[in-house]
Amino acid sequence: MLIRCYGPLVRGFATGLFIVTNSLIGCTSGDLSGDRVNIVPEIYTNAVSKHVRLSKQVRSSDWDGLGIFKAGENINFEFSKKPIFKKRIKTGHGELIGSPVIKDNTLLFLTNRGALVSIDLKSYTENWSVSIVPRSELDEAVIGGGLVASEDFVFVTTSFGELLSVKISNGTIDWRFRFVSPFIVAPTIFDGQLFTMNAAGVLRSHSFQGTSKWEQRNVGSHYIPYAHGRPVGKSGRLFVPYPGGKLVALDTKTGRELWSHNYYSHRTGHAKTSLGKFIGTPTVVKENIYLGSFSGQFSSLDLDGNLEWSSTIGARGSAIVISDSTFFISDLNNLIHLDRTDGSLVWFKELLDKNKNTIFHGPTFAGDKLWIAGENKKLLAVDVNTGRIEIDIDLDLIPKGAPLYSNRKLIVYSSDGEFLSFE
Repeated sequence: MLIRCYGPLVRGFATGLFIVTNSLIGCTSGDLSGDRVNIVPEIYTNAVSKHVRLSKQVRSSDWDGLGIFKAGENINFEFSKKPIFKKRIKTGHGELIGSPVIKDNTLLFLTNRGALVSIDLKSYTENWSVSIVPRSELDEAVIGGGLVASEDFVFVTTSFGELLSVKISNGTIDWRFRFVSPFIVAPTIFDGQLFTMNAAGVLRSHSFQGTSKWEQRNVGSHYIPYAHGRPVGKSGRLFVPYPGGKLVALDTKTGRELWSHNYYSHRTGHAKTSLGKFIGTPTVVKENIYLGSFSGQFSSLDLDGNLEWSSTIGARGSAIVISDSTFFISDLNNLIHLDRTDGSLVWFKELLDKNKNTIFHGPTFAGDKLWIAGENKKLLAVDVNTGRIEIDIDLDLIPKGAPLYSNRKLIVYSSDGEFLSFE
């Protein structure tokens, strides 16, 4: 496994080399070769200068897949400036479904074989695994769903149309309910309630005991695709990204629709291959919602649905907010930095390699840097002020999602349930 650390830009590149244990060959300074290619010149040539204020680094032992916010921005997780490979975990329970979650140093994930698995991140050993496959479906695979964790329980949705509650301490199934339509996305916890969205686009509110409180069937929707973004709550409202390009706000107490916003714009000169598809989850910080569609529109709205600004840049994944800036990976595989007050472009960094079909996941904000996992077997750390790649780590697996964080560890995982921990 190769780690390259790039030092500050100077007229000549100083080169250093050190060898660390665990088969890690260390860092040489230098910048990536090649010139940037402006894919959409009318947007990317108007970049502005902006300094990003970095908050104090904070340690956390939880990860929910949505990012953790404090004082109106993403937490700057405490992490090493020169990370080393620490541990490899091979689980052998099948292919991962959705994003893993971490609760109090416990890694939880769901697999296509229907195994819900708990790993202790202090000892890197398995706590327990339990099958959540219904007895009537023992020969069937799980193809969708996900997890969300509370203090004591992890709630699970599956493509069998089931919602389950499982005790984190020992894997005991507390309760399970079955619905007509399968679930593709993970549930959401907000306002003391549990929210689910099934493949038909039906939203439901549940108590933590599983009792359904209300359902919303009035919002028209196409079939929910795999890897679709999930709802997010704020100020008594649930913000739901629907396929077809519609963001809808619902009252969390009643399920009543409050407003909707359509993402119909797309880039000039590019085919609209996926109208309004949301791969990312809305990022809600203070009084603003940040969300981009895969068809080429990234917008900021207030909590009442009023459009504050919009940019013709598509998004793959969720945005993160740092100070007055927002960062996300575009559908054209550029890391984008926008001024979140007006949507103006600050900088962009091309992430493409020779394989134009490479997918990049992230970013995760840790150690003052933006961390990105690429399916070209790369883990990259990017400077938030310049967009320059400062650390380039060669991996021996293909990452499935954004890097996870827990207690000074950055964790990269593959679709087949293998995890690499860096500290």
